[in-house]
Amino acid sequence: MVFFAERRLWMALPKTPLSIFAVFVAFFAPTTKGQSPGPREFLNIPVRQTVAYVDYVATRSGTVAVDLSLPNNESVNKALTPTVLASFPLNNKYAGVSLTVPISKVQVTGPAGNSEKWGVNDPAIGFHKNIFGLPALRSDQISEWIPRTFLSFHMTVNPPLGSYDRNSPLNTGANRWAFTPLVNLNIPLSKGVAWFEVYAWGRFYTNNNEFQGNNLLSQHPLGAAAAWYSHNLGKKMWVGIGVYYDSGGETYINHVAQHDAAHAFRPSLAINRKVGKFAVTLRYENTASKSNADSSNGLLLLRVAFPPLFNF
Repeated sequence: MVFFAERRLWMALPKTPLSIFAVFVAFFAPTTKGQSPGPREFLNIPVRQTVAYVDYVATRSGTVAVDLSLPNNESVNKALTPTVLASFPLNNKYAGVSLTVPISKVQVTGPAGNSEKWGVNDPAIGFHKNIFGLPALRSDQISEWIPRTFLSFHMTVNPPLGSYDRNSPLNTGANRWAFTPLVNLNIPLSKGVAWFEVYAWGRFYTNNNEFQGNNLLSQHPLGAAAAWYSHNLGKKMWVGIGVYYDSGGETYINHVAQHDAAHAFRPSLAINRKVGKFAVTLRYENTASKSNADSSNGLLLLRVAFPPLFNF
């Protein structure tokens, strides 16, 4: 999601074209969309196991020319996002902790100028806990498990440890904390041949007191939901179709509202296939319906999941 400043606010910021672009990309790291759950994101894996996967996430966001002060600008974000997940039993249910440390490249192009930035994003620390329906199974038990409906809770914390320069027009770190609680309901069909999944989450932010110098950047919570249907194609492949919806997240600079709350639907397609001991997932999404205050957004995600690293 890319956000836009009102014309009257620019006078309070450093008067360079690139400082204006900072308003576009400072509020969400390039991997925010990558953190949106895809189909079969939280299906059971054996407990007491450590797994890893790497995402390549490319997003392209462009402003529209209607009712905006800065039309015809484009932001391209590319991120390499490795994740390690360790699973363990907790109260006889599945649980896990994860760590993600993205490295990204941000490019902004528009009539007022161009800019590019490499850097480390704020890491993501996740805690995952099943509420019901997902037992703690070892690797020798999981093949006999008959899938059933389950509900899980997940909390992701983004500490402000990414690359950030208060005087730079572009940054890959956000210089603020972010907290994302999420719940998912997964319903198997035909004993797991197909799945219907519903996700709901919110993203909450602390303030950035060093935005473009000593300016104050704040943001209302962003709410989001997603629904997915996926179906097996043989024993090594599945395909999925889904939709995301974003709402809220209005931003403020020095307490001045930017009138940029999200209100957008993003249809998405996904395909997964096993290649030897690896699993490869490709997911694409793009904005279908939005208000004039939103940007048009496209995302391409390529994930490679590795075999289990080790058991403990």
